[in-house]
Amino acid sequence: MDDELTRHGVPSDLLPGTFLFSGPPLRLPHPGDTVPAIGTLPAQRAAALADAYASVLGRLEPEFRDVARRFAELMRSEAEEWESSRKLGTNLDTILFWFH
Repeated sequence: MDDELTRHGVPSDLLPGTFLFSGPPLRLPHPGDTVPAIGTLPAQRAAALADAYASVLGRLEPEFRDVARRFAELMRSEAEEWESSRKLGTNLDTILFWFH
């Protein structure tokens, strides 16, 4: 998916491989015999991600369109949540991804 999005000009910091597996935002204890994959995306970048993915949807190969569309929808929702929280005086600054 990263290659397909890159081919259409999506910035590298918005590619799924960059943020989905970027690691935790702080040092965590060793997870033992489990190896979760943790990723983060700054909440302020959610709108940029949604815009970038939405702008290339029509040019993506069919096998990538549904995933990119879903990411765009989810990140649009996260961007709206981030804006709402800022208006209320809070700062939801990081979106966490956890895969086990």
